[in-house]
Amino acid sequence: MTRRIIAVAAVIILAAVGVVGGTLAWFTDEETANNQFTTGIVDVELYENGVKISDDEGITIADFMPGDIEFKAVTVKPAAGSSVAWVRAKPEFDWQNDDLKKDPTAMLEIRYNHWNWQYNKNDGWYYFMFPIKPGGIALSKDIEYIDPDTVATKDASGMYVAFSETTPLFYSIMLKQAAGNEYADQNLTVKITVQAVQADNNWDGFNPMYVQGWPND
Repeated sequence: MTRRIIAVAAVIILAAVGVVGGTLAWFTDEETANNQFTTGIVDVELYENGVKISDDEGITIADFMPGDIEFKAVTVKPAAGSSVAWVRAKPEFDWQNDDLKKDPTAMLEIRYNHWNWQYNKNDGWYYFMFPIKPGGIALSKDIEYIDPDTVATKDASGMYVAFSETTPLFYSIMLKQAAGNEYADQNLTVKITVQAVQADNNWDGFNPMYVQGWPND
């Protein structure tokens, strides 16, 4: 029986902000702030179907046959004590077979959440359109996407309100019926890198895709 193994690993990026010499400074986890006061932190975690994904565990899908649909609702939550944050995610797909690596998603049908996650083709990241924070607006476990017509997303001043977690980046992965024998006995690895940056004092009223301070930018 053909088996497919999908492992999802989360890369957690921390960010903090401080004021140094009167200049707004953005810090990532690779830098240290020598401030005279305690700065806030941004810390996020990756979940699959409501279960936290550990860096060393991943997710395994057994007996993944052509035509099978695996429901994998991947969301991001702020860790306890985190400041309000914007988040972005980048999924990467990799097969064992070198030929399949050339077009790894050719026989995959991935149901992305294009309502709340905006894809930037220039950098390959999906940007969640609303900030998140611990204790933010809770979403029903059955909600698939945030509809601004039914869920309040901005306060009276026009700023986005923060939610307690993101809606799913994607909902399911299917191996297409047309997948041939070249996919037999092949493992598929799905790596999702997640980055977060502070939301406080970091939004110009336009698209959250253009906030400042993303790591490696």
